[in-house]
Amino acid sequence: MKKPTFPRTSRWIFTLLVVIFLGAGCIPSALQPEPVVQTAEVTRQVTVEVTRQVIQEVTRLVEIPVTITPTFTPELALTPTLESATTSPTGVALVRLKTGSLCYYGPSMVYLTKYTLAINTQMEAYGRSIDGLWINVRSLDQTKLCWLQLANVEVGTGDPAALPVLDPVLTPYSVKYKNPLAAVSTNRVGNEVSVFWLPIAMTESEYRGYLIEAWLCQGGQQVFVARSHVPAYASNQDIEMQAVLFIDEPGCTLPSRARIYAVEKNGYSMPNYMSWPPAVLPTATP
Repeated sequence: MKKPTFPRTSRWIFTLLVVIFLGAGCIPSALQPEPVVQTAEVTRQVTVEVTRQVIQEVTRLVEIPVTITPTFTPELALTPTLESATTSPTGVALVRLKTGSLCYYGPSMVYLTKYTLAINTQMEAYGRSIDGLWINVRSLDQTKLCWLQLANVEVGTGDPAALPVLDPVLTPYSVKYKNPLAAVSTNRVGNEVSVFWLPIAMTESEYRGYLIEAWLCQGGQQVFVARSHVPAYASNQDIEMQAVLFIDEPGCTLPSRARIYAVEKNGYSMPNYMSWPPAVLPTATP
């Protein structure tokens, strides 16, 4: 029986394949690529280890003791009362109107009305008149300033008698008649002091006369006197010299003084501070 024969080319290809197969088994393990499964396992182990260390570090930081003080927001009263209101600042009394009342530019009803305040309105009193019958008040937001009679309010906190004595401060609210009066003079005869001035012409609808504020000595004490002088409109238009008489006695440590304003329906002019003649002590008869 004849042996099968192969073409020369086929024998050569067969031999080359055998050599390649046998040589592959002899490649050193160091040069062989890592299996994909092994690489994935190593990556998983590294990730697990890093995650474990991060969790330990975060846990260590969280375990640091922290003291937290809880805060509470008080409920707001819709209608504050004198009893529930916060304590008034030092030197301020908290008051509430017992009745609807006019609030004036100064501590007397001869002043113009500045505001009308309703019953139960709360105000801060931060000053008083010399006689203690009037208090200088402002609204709780400090936007309204005026003078109230003490008899018209209920005192919640503070002591009005302990408030400082304040002088009225009449800024020149009048735009049309803001200049001070001219030709103002004074004359003393004993304890009587006369104040003179020339009037200024106004329209009849605006005309409210004049206001004199005087700090006088009477009975050995300084008193405050606010006097309104409203001559007839025709007399005011005739530019006749006007005069008002005050009683000013000796015996006080503080000097007497006075100032005068023109008054129109919207406010006051700037004041004219007059030179006040001093009181003369009677001479002893030998």
